[in-house]
Amino acid sequence: MIGADEPVPEKSGPFVWHSGGDELPPSAAPRFIQDLAWSPNGFFIAFSEYTGDSGHDGDETRWAISMTLATPINYRGQQPPTMVLCNDARWVSWSPESDYLAFASARESEPGARNEDIYTIRFNGSDLRRLTSHSARNTQPAWSPDGELIAFSSNRADDKNEDIYVMKADGGGVRRLTTNPDRDLCPQWSPDGSLIVFCREPEGGIYVVGADGSCETRFVPSNYWCSSFPCFAPYPGKFGSSDGPRPPGIIAYTLALHDDDRRITIEWSPNPPSRSWIGSHPLPALKNAIMARWSPDGRRIAFIAGAWPQSAIYIADDLDPLDKRPPTDFVIPCHVYKLVN
Repeated sequence: MIGADEPVPEKSGPFVWHSGGDELPPSAAPRFIQDLAWSPNGFFIAFSEYTGDSGHDGDETRWAISMTLATPINYRGQQPPTMVLCNDARWVSWSPESDYLAFASARESEPGARNEDIYTIRFNGSDLRRLTSHSARNTQPAWSPDGELIAFSSNRADDKNEDIYVMKADGGGVRRLTTNPDRDLCPQWSPDGSLIVFCREPEGGIYVVGADGSCETRFVPSNYWCSSFPCFAPYPGKFGSSDGPRPPGIIAYTLALHDDDRRITIEWSPNPPSRSWIGSHPLPALKNAIMARWSPDGRRIAFIAGAWPQSAIYIADDLDPLDKRPPTDFVIPCHVYKLVN
């Protein structure tokens, strides 16, 4: 296990090891991955990647959702194969049974329009269903832990401003949860389904709100410039090991220290929803690392690293239990390997 101040050992093959502040090497082949989701059964990682040319990254139709195994396929760390599940799709989320995926797509939009809608599709590529049909942008779906609801971000109330909404998993019963004049993006559920965490732009804060729209509370201070892509840790009481309790309310998110320095950060609060900020930990201190997503057992974190037009998926493994570490520690020791170029 490598700590923040230890040298980086030489390593052959696809495994890439880093300590604090190292630059990420370029991937072997150009590929831009925007978002990812770890399946609740722990076996797969789904992700969306850009399929157009590097000069048209704003085209909502030039994305595809692919899937890969969540671990290397042999002891030497050989990267697993990937397969395309669905074209014209991005912002992927798994159902609790790992049998369906929700995603955003502009596939049925008018030519030149920039709206998207939410769809679901079976894990094997069948049973495509459209859940929303709206002239606004409906995007970034997140399936609730019980499978009953899907949270998403939409500008249907104001075309210049996104808010957080929830709907039933069949597309009915749409409810608006936030009404702030800023943009509310990237919703993710707490493990028990009672809270939704999201980011607010341009102020840069991380917030939580009750699944019924109540008790909106700031989790990460808004003076943290460009905090984004938040995600609750799974299974309260089990982070990294099962031999002791961990602080409740742990969230991983992306913290932008500078334009070219984005880092995965872990933050916790002792008592949601009455929370106080007590610590922040880059994990690991890699530049241009975004969108942390925990494995279902809480022992690994998948994230994206790189910058347009090239990025890759990495796994942070062997995480130290956070309940064993004081909040003054800056870098959490772990080892990191590349899963998808």
